[in-house]
Amino acid sequence: MGEGANRLTALPPVTDREREAPEERAREIVGEIEDIRNQLDRSLSELHRRRHEVTDLRLQIRRHPAIAAGVALGILAGVSGVVAPAPPAAPAPPAGHGLTD
Repeated sequence: MGEGANRLTALPPVTDREREAPEERAREIVGEIEDIRNQLDRSLSELHRRRHEVTDLRLQIRRHPAIAAGVALGILAGVSGVVAPAPPAAPAPPAGHGLTD
């Protein structure tokens, strides 16, 4: 058969309590689902808040001024190297000139 048959055999056996009060067990399961949903909502809210903090450039500069200054200096050095490159090296003298035997 398919995977469904394996899942059916993996289910735990039904207890006497579940047989006698299925409505009570159903309410317990609903409560567990609500607890898990609330925990997931809190986790997602925390991730959303952290994502906003990480992408807030001004907040990151206030929290990490030394790193921000280093990044700014690195960018400035890179741009100044592109705008004002070093002068080219002097050409090599032609072969054989200036040599004495």
